[in-house]
Amino acid sequence: MKKKFNSKFGIVFFVTGLSGAGKTVFSKKILKFIENKYGKTLVISGDEIRNSFNFKKYSKQDRIKLGIQIANFIKIISKQKINVIYNAIAMFKEIRKQHRKNFVNYVEVYLKTDLKKAAQNKNKIYQKKKKDIIGKDIKPDYPKNSNIVIKNSENKTLESLKKDFVKKFDKIYT
Repeated sequence: MKKKFNSKFGIVFFVTGLSGAGKTVFSKKILKFIENKYGKTLVISGDEIRNSFNFKKYSKQDRIKLGIQIANFIKIISKQKINVIYNAIAMFKEIRKQHRKNFVNYVEVYLKTDLKKAAQNKNKIYQKKKKDIIGKDIKPDYPKNSNIVIKNSENKTLESLKKDFVKKFDKIYT
């Protein structure tokens, strides 16, 4: 039996994965599919929120605190029947637990990528001399119960990732 959404609330699509997994471009790629199926949808990037509020703290506890604050903000939006595609690393069980508690309509999408490949090929963050980098200095809590897992590898195109998402989504949700 397929899962249904409560029409009194927007749907929150939380796209998570390591730095370099492709969360931001993937979120933009699935936007039209979500809008065509469910209406008005915002794409919110964790990096954009962080930068707009000049949030410069990166410790695990600071990341969790910010993640929970963002979840509370997105809850306000979803209560207005607006869908949100929110992408962030947020590789902490505390944040995902807050999401499941906060959102009536919640779809967790894990863009799974190999840490070594992400570090080598996709994102220079791993080569920088910064500290408190998830996957390098901070051990990530990899999602274990995501609604949808999309394996992103070097040979997959953005279009094929979207097709994987649509196929898996349509199997689970009406």
